[in-house]
Amino acid sequence: MKGLIEFIKSRSFWISMILFGILLGVGFFTLVNYLRNYTFLNQTILVEDFRGYHQSELNGIFEESSFRYEIVDSLYDANEKGGVVLSQIPEVGREVKQNRKVYLTINASSAPKIKVPDLRDRSKRQAIAILETYGLQLGNFRYVPNICVNCVLDLERDSLVLEPGTMIEKGSFVNLILGGGESSELIPIPLLIDRDWNEASRILKINGLNPVVIHEEYDSEEDSMNARIYNQIPAFDSLGMVHLGSEVKIFFTSDYNKIPKISVDTIPADTSAQ
Repeated sequence: MKGLIEFIKSRSFWISMILFGILLGVGFFTLVNYLRNYTFLNQTILVEDFRGYHQSELNGIFEESSFRYEIVDSLYDANEKGGVVLSQIPEVGREVKQNRKVYLTINASSAPKIKVPDLRDRSKRQAIAILETYGLQLGNFRYVPNICVNCVLDLERDSLVLEPGTMIEKGSFVNLILGGGESSELIPIPLLIDRDWNEASRILKINGLNPVVIHEEYDSEEDSMNARIYNQIPAFDSLGMVHLGSEVKIFFTSDYNKIPKISVDTIPADTSAQ
């Protein structure tokens, strides 16, 4: 016991303790700085916007950024180029630590293919609803003599009949071949003046008519979106009739002063309700 007390009092013991303390302090300081640099403690950056870049550009872009990336999914958007980034996680502007991985969804190079549904003997309204659920777009109606009026006889694309089960690209336009009755059926000419495209398209499709759209030149995209019909051929006539499947030319303008005022007294009850 006496020897231990004398050792603690010795100069060599205290020198060793001082050196140990210095080493411990240096080690602690080094560890803290390492962890600070490794985890980027209290250092955050804003997530950049990588949307719109093509897949082939990503390696070069991320080499110059403080992020990593991984492509986790692909979708198809007909309005975007194939291979471009559609969305990202985390979102643009989020505060994250450096070296964070960004998960990207890119646009597929081509539309996925789906099977053509069997619409034969369906009503026109049923067929339109089914096409929407399948992601197919309605083109025109073509009427042929048949005892079943407005029954679907076939689907066609590019003048070729599409058999049920045929694989086509999602978003494709298809035409409906419908029964037009045993004789050439006539229907009233609908009033389309002062309608926008959505209204006019719905009315024409319901009545079994095909639109031919004619636009003016517009100063902006907003003008084109707000355009309305100022003229139609054949013109509206409360007694006028056209054959099923006929074409109706509709003329759009963003200048509402060109749109004629139609007297309510001239509009039949069934047309105004459309």
